[in-house]
Amino acid sequence: MSLRSALLHTPLLAVILSLALYTASLRGGFVYDDRFTVVTNKDVTGEVSAWGILVHDYWGQDLRSPMSHKSYRPLTTALFRVQHWAGTRLQAHLGTPVPLLFHATSMAAHAAVTAQVHSLTAALGLDPPRSRFPVPAPLAAALLFAAHPVHVEAVANATGQAELWAALAALLALQLYFRALDGGRGGHVGWLLGALWTGAAAALAKETGVVVLGGMVLAYVMKPNAGFGAEGGTAMRCFFDDRRSSSRRGEPSTREEGGEAAAPPTPPRSDRRPRSAAVSASTSSPRDLPRPSQDLSFLLVSMPAACTVSYVLLRSALAGDQLVRIYRQVENPIPFAASRLTRALTTLDLHGRYVSMLLFPAQLSADWSYPCTDYVQVWADWRNARWVIAYGLLCFAVLRARRELCAEARRWLRRAAETAAWLAGRPVLPLEPSDAPPGPRSADQHSRVVSVWVFLSLVLLPLLPAANVFFYVGTFLAERLLYVPSAGWSILCAQFLVSCSKEDEEKDAKPASSSPPFARKLLSVSLLLRLLFFSLLLAAYSWKTLARTPEWASDESIFVAALRVCPRSAKVRMNAAIVARQLNAFDASLAHLDVVERIPDA
Repeated sequence: MSLRSALLHTPLLAVILSLALYTASLRGGFVYDDRFTVVTNKDVTGEVSAWGILVHDYWGQDLRSPMSHKSYRPLTTALFRVQHWAGTRLQAHLGTPVPLLFHATSMAAHAAVTAQVHSLTAALGLDPPRSRFPVPAPLAAALLFAAHPVHVEAVANATGQAELWAALAALLALQLYFRALDGGRGGHVGWLLGALWTGAAAALAKETGVVVLGGMVLAYVMKPNAGFGAEGGTAMRCFFDDRRSSSRRGEPSTREEGGEAAAPPTPPRSDRRPRSAAVSASTSSPRDLPRPSQDLSFLLVSMPAACTVSYVLLRSALAGDQLVRIYRQVENPIPFAASRLTRALTTLDLHGRYVSMLLFPAQLSADWSYPCTDYVQVWADWRNARWVIAYGLLCFAVLRARRELCAEARRWLRRAAETAAWLAGRPVLPLEPSDAPPGPRSADQHSRVVSVWVFLSLVLLPLLPAANVFFYVGTFLAERLLYVPSAGWSILCAQFLVSCSKEDEEKDAKPASSSPPFARKLLSVSLLLRLLFFSLLLAAYSWKTLARTPEWASDESIFVAALRVCPRSAKVRMNAAIVARQLNAFDASLAHLDVVERIPDA
């Protein structure tokens, strides 16, 4: 492999960028929430038995306590314990500060997630071979993800490691699940088990990681992986091949439009069955029909669903309650709104804020507590435009892919009906032509399906637990919650840059003389504009990250930066007053407290 090929077709450049942007974090200490998750957490410092990690929350409190935040992240806490043990020994022998190892681990985890974004984008098959865009889609997505400024809170703050480990396990689980979709009858079970184990690791690193199991089910229905788009998906064809072979052996051969007999499809070698096992659907008893549960693709939906239920039951048994009951207005004002309309509009505005942070995070803060984020009370408020645009983009993507999505949904419902019929002991109807296994998708069809799957699985689902839709949460807005959704945004942005080259592909397929000069100029201008957009966006992301990372070096720098964005926040003012008092700046501390007294509902 040449150097140019290695740079363009491997995540090396993106990994280097992800490490370079966060070198300033190595000089930081334990700040903000680190004092509760690491410094004073006995599960991390080793003052109590390691078994306590299994029954304590992320902050070291008993999960069943009414004061617990119900944040069950035993895997991350265990990794904290290992890092603290190693850090104290390095400090004793080399004199290095303990936080250094935590920050170095966060940087390494972020680099690993960046590499996984590259690998997942490649697995989705978003890079057309004739694309004229100079940067391959996997590399473009990985570069944008590595530089996204919204990651600073998760990477520069040790507490944010929960986001990093959950994202690393979730992205790996999705790729293993894609392998299960593409594998043969005897090969995809191992990939499925690997996907479930890594999905469980994501849930134990952070509770929101469990949504990756929902992404697997969506992948089963929509099949966004490149292997299915190109070859039809071996594992997904198993059931159809078995059904078609058994039903056609008991029926006359059908004719194609040309009048010639249509030869039955030859199943893969691993799918062939003895002639004695072939039973006609019209003469056999229901129990002799091909069992949907015997086809291993049935496990691709049932196992993720079973794992999700098991996780919920485990949390309920350990915590006694799934929800946070101690939220306050200063942290989440939505439950305290005066009317239902205000609650609804403020919730929708929250969704719009998250989307605007994904697109371009111009303002970032360590804390967004009330009244920094004020209520939206009327329809005429300009802030409603954010969520209208966000949901409009989602509807547009779904409408573009409606045909492909409806076709896949019909086939999935057909398989579910056949399974239910077999379990009920009723005959399974012969395979209908409309339910036949799909052929290879065109590049445009595949691109539309992928865009919807990425938005649902990597943007919408990870944000759903914090969306204040089904239940209220303890934090109104937090940048760290966008770590996984930013991977989805980066992939969608890279897909946009490359998929706009469809005209370029058609131009390559024609002789140069057949394209009008004006059309060639337009294609060149389009290419230059896309390249300019990508370059400016990457440069802006990198500059913002470089400027933002040193702000997490100490508590003082964190709240000085937060005051520039949220000067009306009572919580930010209180923390700034505490930090000023610790630095013996008593006049500044009193000034902050005077402002807090004048803030309503503080």
